[in-house]
Amino acid sequence: MANKWDELHTDVLVEIAKLIRMSEEDYVAFRGVYTSWGSAATNDNFMFRNCPVTLLMLPSRKDCHVLHFYNLTKRIVTQVNLSEPLTGKRCVSSKGFLITIDQGLNVNLMHPFSNLQHKFPNLTTIIKNGNLLLITNCALSSNPLLEPDYILMVICRTRKLIYARPGDETWTVLSQNRRGNYFDITYYEGRIYAANCFGKIRAYKVGEVDKSSKKELVAKLPIKLPPYPPPRPYIVESARALLIILRYIHYDPNKRPGLFSHLYPKLCISLNVLYHSSTINLTVSPPTSTLLSHTF
Repeated sequence: MANKWDELHTDVLVEIAKLIRMSEEDYVAFRGVYTSWGSAATNDNFMFRNCPVTLLMLPSRKDCHVLHFYNLTKRIVTQVNLSEPLTGKRCVSSKGFLITIDQGLNVNLMHPFSNLQHKFPNLTTIIKNGNLLLITNCALSSNPLLEPDYILMVICRTRKLIYARPGDETWTVLSQNRRGNYFDITYYEGRIYAANCFGKIRAYKVGEVDKSSKKELVAKLPIKLPPYPPPRPYIVESARALLIILRYIHYDPNKRPGLFSHLYPKLCISLNVLYHSSTINLTVSPPTSTLLSHTF
């Protein structure tokens, strides 16, 4: 038996990693003990993928080098120190990672618990005279800690879908919608799904070699959506199904027209369950005005 923890044989560390079920925070901590421990705790033999933990990132205060996450399972707040501040950056979360975009449209992928980072091509390679307000949403196809061959998807100018893989020198245009704004995007069973303001959900199959894409209208919500203000669709995966959640926006009549500082979700409708990429069932749940009542 080794007298020092860093002298444990690799095969012993591998067996330990296989037997332990941990969260992503524990996974990063395990890998960071010693170099040999990090080599043993690979994606194939670690079991934290079966133990998802939902973390809520709390609003940052003065020091943007520090983030606070609330663990819904343990009901504790974890403090994380970042290698660089988030001041002046657009920040989106996906698959446990943070996607940051600065004023110069530089895109960086960062894991908050390990400070593992990966830089993507600058968005100016595909957006001319752009700014942060033109970036609507971002999403990852999979967790980069588990799947190295992942895709980063971005909705820019609300009508253009672009994506890039690690190592790409520029972004690839997936679709440019001339009519209707895209609000949300996700990756599910090999296809990219995008929802627009007209209640249409399109699926895109991305080629592995030539990076070409084929789009397909897979569903249209069986209700007529109001033109203004349009509800915001969100694509949510749950229990191996895709759900479309509509968030209706209520504008306070006592506020001046054109000001969007006082918005809150008025009612929420759950619709459109996609059990498989080839089978689509449309169901509408009755709306409720009390499901969401938080004021942002």
